[in-house]
Amino acid sequence: MSKVKIYLDTSAISHLEPPEKPSEQSHSHEMFNLIRRGLYSAYLSRVVFDEIAGCQPAKREMLLKYISDIDFIEIPITETVLSLAKKIIDQNVLPTKSIMDSQHIAAAIVAGCDYIVSWNMKHMANIRINKGVRHITIDEGHKEIMLLPPSMLLDGGHFYES
Repeated sequence: MSKVKIYLDTSAISHLEPPEKPSEQSHSHEMFNLIRRGLYSAYLSRVVFDEIAGCQPAKREMLLKYISDIDFIEIPITETVLSLAKKIIDQNVLPTKSIMDSQHIAAAIVAGCDYIVSWNMKHMANIRINKGVRHITIDEGHKEIMLLPPSMLLDGGHFYES
């Protein structure tokens, strides 16, 4: 059995600290605890670090500390990732202004992740986006991926793929 591969978008990390919603904060902490225990394989891309760099200094340091406390694989933003991100925009899965979100999704797809974990319900973890991403992954010959909030990942309780 192999570990479930989860891509953490920036919101899944930023919700570890207030002033975020207490239930979302709790779920993000639980997910990070499971990553620390080795129950999930965590993936991040350079996009996550670029977004964190734009945070206020105190929050930026806290978020980088959380990341440094877990084992993760960094996905490079390659031409393949950028091309797939462009298709996500071109096929109207996401609006043009959501290029960073499309790069999160593309990086996770190229890396073969099972899930993208995000609290961004508008541009990531919703049914419409999941349907659009599924069509692209099928058309491009990639493994299907699901975008969901940490609470749904945790409710599933599946730490390993058979």
